[in-house]
Amino acid sequence: MVVDYVQFYKHRDVYVLEPGDEGGETWATDTFLSLTSLGDTFVGVVPLASPPATPGWPRHAIDPLMVALLPSPRHAVILGRVFPLAPRRCSWLLLLPDPDITTWLLPLTLPLDTRVTVATLPPEDSTTPLWQVYQVTPAMEKRTLPAGRWIPPTLLDDSHLDAFRKEVPATERVEERRVTYGRMVAVVGDPLLRRTDLTGLRLACTTESPHTILTTHGNGTFSVTGIFGGVVSSLQEITNFTCSCRPSRDGQWGSLKDGRWTGMVGDVVDGVADMAVASLDITPERSVAVDFLLPISHTRYKMVVKRPSNSDLMWGTYIKEFSGHVWAVLGSTAVALMLAMHGTTAIMEQGTERLSLLESFSVVMGALCGQGCSTPPRTAPARLVLLTTLVLHVVVQAHYTSNLASSLAVGPLMPSFSTIWGVLAEPGLSFGLMRETAMVEYLKSSSDQYHQAAYSKLMARDSLMVGTSAEGVSKTLQEKYVYMDTDLFIYSNIDCRHYVLPGSEFRAFTSIAFKKGSPLVPILNSILLKMKGGGLIKKIQMSWVPRPEKCDQNTTSPIRLAAITAPLVGLLLAIILSLCCCSLEHSIIPKVSQRSHGPMSTLGCRDTAKPPKTGHGNSRTWQEVVKNYLNLPKRGGLERETVMPSNRILKYVLRN
Repeated sequence: MVVDYVQFYKHRDVYVLEPGDEGGETWATDTFLSLTSLGDTFVGVVPLASPPATPGWPRHAIDPLMVALLPSPRHAVILGRVFPLAPRRCSWLLLLPDPDITTWLLPLTLPLDTRVTVATLPPEDSTTPLWQVYQVTPAMEKRTLPAGRWIPPTLLDDSHLDAFRKEVPATERVEERRVTYGRMVAVVGDPLLRRTDLTGLRLACTTESPHTILTTHGNGTFSVTGIFGGVVSSLQEITNFTCSCRPSRDGQWGSLKDGRWTGMVGDVVDGVADMAVASLDITPERSVAVDFLLPISHTRYKMVVKRPSNSDLMWGTYIKEFSGHVWAVLGSTAVALMLAMHGTTAIMEQGTERLSLLESFSVVMGALCGQGCSTPPRTAPARLVLLTTLVLHVVVQAHYTSNLASSLAVGPLMPSFSTIWGVLAEPGLSFGLMRETAMVEYLKSSSDQYHQAAYSKLMARDSLMVGTSAEGVSKTLQEKYVYMDTDLFIYSNIDCRHYVLPGSEFRAFTSIAFKKGSPLVPILNSILLKMKGGGLIKKIQMSWVPRPEKCDQNTTSPIRLAAITAPLVGLLLAIILSLCCCSLEHSIIPKVSQRSHGPMSTLGCRDTAKPPKTGHGNSRTWQEVVKNYLNLPKRGGLERETVMPSNRILKYVLRN
C-alpha cells in the first residue's frame, strides 16, 4: 500500500522511519526495497526516535514524505516528541493497526497546516481507508477527513469506491488510478484547502473605520460591518469561526517607526490581535511583517479641495474674466490711445480744439466704456483714434460680458491641477494626508522628485498631516488645503462643497492582514477566490460603497452679496472721488476766474455791472459780443457755421 501511495501522489523523496523493534526493522527493510524498485524515487531509512540527528535529513528545498509505522501507543509517544522538530513542509503517512485514530494519536499535536494522512491497516484482502487528520488549535480535538481508499487487486467489488465518493463533497476532485499493487482512489490537491470547518476557533481582530463600521458593545468589543466587515461575516458563515474586534491601540493604521510597527499592523505583529480587519494596503514593507489575504478591493488615492464659488472671489469676481496678461495689454493699449488722442489734437487742432492729457484720458476711457463725446474731434487722425477706441470697446465687451455672464450663472472654473506636482506649483496651496498610513510610505519610497518634495514638506510641517479622514476633508473648507486619501474614504466624507480632482496619484490593493505564517491564510484565500468568482465580493462592495452627491452644475443659485461687494465698493469710491473733485473745483476755479476776468454773473458770463474793457477799449455786453460773432465774415474759404455750440459761443464771449 505504501508503494502505491507514493506512486499515486508522485513523491520524489521518501523517508521510512524505523520503529526500532525487530518487527519494525523488517517492515522498514521491505518498504525500502519496494520503494527503490520505482527507480525515480529517493528513499532513505532513519530512526523513528532521532530523525533530526540523521545527516542529510531532509534534503534542502525538498518536500519529503515521512512514512512511519506505529504498532503501539509507545511509538506514538516517541513520534509526538519528534514531530515538532520536522520541517513544516513535510507530508506524513502514518500506519496504524487501530481504527480509533484520535485515541491512538493523542500524544501528537497536529497543527492546522500539517499534512498528515493516516492509514488503518485492515485484514487481508480488504480495502485500506485513508484519513487526513488535523487540529484547528492545539487545545481542540483532532478532526478527520476522508482522504481515499486503497483496494487490493483481489477485491473486484466497487461498492467501497461508491461509498467513498459519497463521503467526499462534489466540489473536491477525486481521482482513481491503477498502481503497482492495486487500485487507489483519493482526493487530490492541497489538503489544507479542505479544512474549512473551523468550528470553535475564536480570533481577536483589530480594526479601524471607515471601511469598517464599528458598533460598540458593553464589554468593550465591537461588531464590524461595512465592506470588510461583510467579507469577514461571510467567511464566518462558511467556516464557523468567531471573532471579537477592538480598535487599534494607538488609532493608527500601521507604519514602521524606529524598527517597530505601529497601528493595526503592530497589533498583529505583537500578538495582540490575530488579524486586522480594515482596508490595509498591501505594501512590500507590510508583507514582510504580516500575511495578507487575496486583494478584496482596489484602492485609488485621490485628492480633494474646496469647490470654488463666486463668494471665494469677492475681490476678483469682475476681473477674473481676463488673465493678468490680457489686463496688462488692455492697460497698455488704453495708455497708447490716450497719448495718440492727445498727440493728434495737439498737432492738427488749433486753439480750443486741442485736448489736454486729462481730457484725452476722459475721452478714451469714455469710448472704452461705450460713451462718445459732446465735441467730436474735427481732424481725421483724431477721429480715427476715437473710432479705433470704440471698435476695441466692442471686441472687449463681447468677450468680457460673455465670460462674466457664464461665471456668475454657472460659477467659477474648477481647479486645473490634478497631480501633486500641480498642487506644489500653486502658490499658497498646502498638501496633506493622514499620518501613519501607507501614503507616507508611497511618497517616501517614490522615485518621483515631486513626491519626494511633498514628503519633505510633510516631514517639516507635521500640521499638514491629520489624524482622521474626516479631519482632512474638513480642513479643506477652512484653509487652502489639498487632502489626499483613498477614494472610498473621500466619498464617505464629502458633500457638494468639495471637489475631487480627476485622476489618481497612487493605486493599491487592500485586504485583511494575518499573523506571519498563519495557516488560516491559504484556507480563507481559497474561500475568497470562490466568493470572487460567484460575485459575492462585488455585491458586498456595491452595497456599502457611498454614492457621490450629484452637484448639478446646470442649476443656478441667487448671487450673494459677497459676489457684488467689489463693484459696490468701487462705485462708492467713485462717488466719493467725484464729490471731492466737485468740491475742489467749486473752491478753486471761481477764484482763478475772478482773478482773470473779474466777477462772474449768475449765467457764468461777465458781470454787466462792471463790464471789462475789450482789447479795443470799448465796453460791450455779452449780447453784443454774441451778435458780433454771428455776423462774422467767411474764414479760410469756409462758410460760417449757422449753428454754433453753446460752449464755443461761451469761449468766444469770455475771450472778447
